[in-house]
Amino acid sequence: MERIINVTVNGEFVRKDNKNAGVQGEGNASTLHIELSADWTEYSKRIIWRDALGENPVSVLLYHSVEDLLEEKDPLVFDTSIPSEPLTLAGWCSFTIEGFRPSDPTAVSITVTDYLLVKENDAYSHPAEPTPSQAQQLQIQIDEIIPQVSEIVGEAVDALEQAEEDIKVWVVWDAATKYLPLQKVSRKGSSYICKAACVGVDPVFDVADGVEGNYWLLIAKKGDEGKQGAEGPRGAVGPQGIQGVQGVQGEQGIQGIQGPPGPRGIDGVAVQTYGMVSFNVTEEGHLTCTYTGNEQPNYYIGDDGHLYLDVF
Repeated sequence: MERIINVTVNGEFVRKDNKNAGVQGEGNASTLHIELSADWTEYSKRIIWRDALGENPVSVLLYHSVEDLLEEKDPLVFDTSIPSEPLTLAGWCSFTIEGFRPSDPTAVSITVTDYLLVKENDAYSHPAEPTPSQAQQLQIQIDEIIPQVSEIVGEAVDALEQAEEDIKVWVVWDAATKYLPLQKVSRKGSSYICKAACVGVDPVFDVADGVEGNYWLLIAKKGDEGKQGAEGPRGAVGPQGIQGVQGVQGEQGIQGIQGPPGPRGIDGVAVQTYGMVSFNVTEEGHLTCTYTGNEQPNYYIGDDGHLYLDVF
């Protein structure tokens, strides 16, 4: 079972819950769980181990993997194993935590040192496998990160390709569909591109009299219908023919006796008429409808942007 030593660093003061680093000749068997105070936030960090004689220093960089960053783990908490070098000799080995600015790793800005006990091992004869150099450790960390970065990059490329496909497609606007930025729709003969995710926002009303609304951007406006050409000049009126001579009117006869009144006719039935319907586009681009008759005609614009008129 792995041994864990909890270490709390508050500024330049250290508190630990166990003083035993392990047995002489061990290596990477115990882990320091380090929690740093906010004083260390702005610095890069490393821990330097030395044996009981203060020799054989080993530097280990304290870092977070890409996975740790994605999981939003505490940036001031680290887990690091005790390497074999400080456990080579029995006695009190030391560890020093340093904080330095990335621009100058040689200029240490904050540091703290403490000690752990290495117990003597009667059977000790050969030191454990030496801890890899810092360059080797960094290479191992880079090799571990590369697959994670490749996966993240692959997901980003897939998302970009999907977005490119989405913006190539024109669809008729539908009130029940959720639209994402860069998706394009047609509505009542005009074309729009989505600026922000939305559902049920009619681009016609969102854009209104301008070219840009809160959710939609007008790309192409429906063209106005052509105006009727001016009426040509009327031809000249031909000469009037000669009026014929009126015949002689004969004498009026004697009026006869008025007959009795006839029976009353059947009452007429009132019939509703629908008259004529016409559509026109004004110079301002507004569609107007005029009609004759007793009832307003039923006309509407369908989801495909076409104008429909019900004829009875």
